Amino acid sequence: MVLLPAFTKSAKLPEGETVPLEFLPSDPGEYEFACQMGMFRGKVIVE
Repeated sequence: MVLLPAFTKSAKLPEGETVPLEFLPSDPGEYEFACQMGMFRGKVIVE
């Protein structure tokens, strides 16, 4: 599962499948995402 707390979004990610997740940032910045356990992290950069 991936969590995008800034957008109150989450999605289950079944192995081997593509899962679309739509969100619309209203402001530039860096938005963090992580797996449910917090072991895998990243960020979306909006310019």
